[in-house]
Amino acid sequence: MRSLCAYSTVGVCIIVFLFSNLLFSQGKIRLINNATIKFGANAILTIADGNANAIQTGSGGGNIISENENRQIKWKIGTNIETYTVPFTTTGGTKIPLTLQITGAGSGSGYILFSTYGGLGWDNNTYKPSGVTHMNSLSSGGTANNSDKVIDRFWIIDAQGYTTKPTVTITFTYADAEWSASGNSITESNLFAQRWNSSLNKWADWFGPTGTCNTTNNTVSSGSVSPANFFRAWTLVDASSPLPLELLTFKAECENNKINLLWQTASEYNIAYYTIERSFDCNTWDSITSITASSFSNEIITYNYFDFIDDKDYLYYRLKIVENDNSYYYSDLISVYCNNKDIEIIEIFPNPAEDYFYFTVCSSKDREVEVKLFNIEGKYVINQTLFIHEGISTWYIDTKKLAAATYYLSIFTTDNLSKDSKIVVVKK
Repeated sequence: MRSLCAYSTVGVCIIVFLFSNLLFSQGKIRLINNATIKFGANAILTIADGNANAIQTGSGGGNIISENENRQIKWKIGTNIETYTVPFTTTGGTKIPLTLQITGAGSGSGYILFSTYGGLGWDNNTYKPSGVTHMNSLSSGGTANNSDKVIDRFWIIDAQGYTTKPTVTITFTYADAEWSASGNSITESNLFAQRWNSSLNKWADWFGPTGTCNTTNNTVSSGSVSPANFFRAWTLVDASSPLPLELLTFKAECENNKINLLWQTASEYNIAYYTIERSFDCNTWDSITSITASSFSNEIITYNYFDFIDDKDYLYYRLKIVENDNSYYYSDLISVYCNNKDIEIIEIFPNPAEDYFYFTVCSSKDREVEVKLFNIEGKYVINQTLFIHEGISTWYIDTKKLAAATYYLSIFTTDNLSKDSKIVVVKK
């Protein structure tokens, strides 16, 4: 079979591996006159020669049809520094060669497994590679299926047996039918490469910002991929909606007469700037400043801003994350309370009240307190002892038996060292 088909010099030669788990070893393969190697289930073709010319396509070219992540070329590249091309072709006959340019040698007796496959329909989530747990979008904060922005194909480029993996640049060739298929919403010129980090279970910790899309040749370059970022599962994504900015932290801290707002990102793609918005009630938001983002980054970046505000009431903050095309989304909101009172009633709601009201308390520590509701004559009509925790907590008072009137809600620490009061209006 090997001498007849792999080295055929006339006509079209087809090798079909029909058997599951078939292992086939070859020093070199030369495909000419559009010859085709088509894999059977779970077949592995080992290329024992580590030179780039171990797979050759002569006159008329050649084709390797994988179309399954487990139908693989196993190329024993080792420590060689060359440019390797696997002449992949879709089952429909579209040539989609994959080129791996090694720019920094790996160490150890390594090899690379190559395979690629398309899916049935736009929803990549239904045929994602093994080990990939989601296809969620960065723009949604990592919660919504992003498959309509992802080409209908995955590539497996799995470097194994290395002590240190090589540094590479990958050039993907794609089929027009797989980005423009019904259900997709992709701008072809926006395509770029992303890989799945199987250690962190995420897409968003690395982007190839130096990579380029060539819509004439239907190719996308990954840019330089370091050993630490050389993972096995790859796809192409519309840059307007990449697969999950990774926001590590967003917090607010009281510092004397100011509030320190700090956030960290582990990766950024296509981010123009951040706007900090502040609210006193979580309904009305004011923009207080905008800070330019790094736009593209694969490293941890720390940002901070000091909000100088005299009113140290309970405050809420959120980040408006604005992309280069002016689209935006929000972080989760955070809260901070910088009043120096040892204990304070922050809010009463609803107020006026009908049959009940809630009150929110901020305490500097865990403690027992007395809560009293006084009428305008100074007599208490409700007296409760509560154990409240450090920070913010919310409690309930039933007012069904009270007459319509104005009352004073007071809270006292049992040692009488701290207290606070607020007005409550009860009406029927």
